[in-house]
Amino acid sequence: MSEDTEIQQADMPPERPGLDSDTVQRAVSKLSSERPTVITEMMGMVGSMANPLQQKMNEGHITQALNLAVQHDQNEFKLKEKQMGIEAAHGLQDRVFHGCLFLVFVVLLVITLFLFRHDPTVLLPILTGVGGLGTGFVGGMGYSRIARGKSESD
Repeated sequence: MSEDTEIQQADMPPERPGLDSDTVQRAVSKLSSERPTVITEMMGMVGSMANPLQQKMNEGHITQALNLAVQHDQNEFKLKEKQMGIEAAHGLQDRVFHGCLFLVFVVLLVITLFLFRHDPTVLLPILTGVGGLGTGFVGGMGYSRIARGKSESD
């Protein structure tokens, strides 16, 4: 015999007489009928096979996955920070716009009062209309804030 065949025979497990598939199947069925918990435990140990990719993973793959997770978190933070800046700028624009509208409203009201202060028959309908516009403006602002609050919570 050559050395190669001796090495191959040394690597092979010795054959056991009486361990054919029928014998094993009978032993398993007998064990499962007598002790079902033991067979369940055995199946659990045999059935928990590892994913074949886990054997191929090394430290480089894990490091790369962790680096990707860190990069994702940083990108997410930058995106949220940018979105908050946009929302703050939008809120400032809204305040400036509403402030300008309020100033225009007050100026028109003062001019109307100054021009028609001696004629109450004309001043009364004008003030009633201006009051309705002002009330509608303030009500619309409140409604928009409530609607915006509901849409943010959804």
